[in-house]
Amino acid sequence: MKGNYNTIMIGKTTVSSKKDAENIVRKLLESNLIACGEIEGPISTIYRWNKKIVEDKEWRVTVKFLKNVDPKIQKEVTKIHPYELPQWINWEVETSQDFKTWVSSKASP
Repeated sequence: MKGNYNTIMIGKTTVSSKKDAENIVRKLLESNLIACGEIEGPISTIYRWNKKIVEDKEWRVTVKFLKNVDPKIQKEVTKIHPYELPQWINWEVETSQDFKTWVSSKASP
């Protein structure tokens, strides 16, 4: 089955408002860096910051893109993200050839 699949990337970040999440997805789409973005939230987040444990509500942004544009996406997310230290995590996933073709046709900077 592996021969019928291709690799794309999924990346995630979080922000404190739906408006910020929408802004990130729209800018990445307008730059042709991603094929699509999903926004979920609010979600509960607990993390350590400045020696304190913080509980907060955030919005999760998930995007799909081609591996070769990851450095550009990281740079753009860092530039437009409202946080001092934006989270950017990503990983490779296997997908059908049809979905890979669609991602390739929509995300081509």
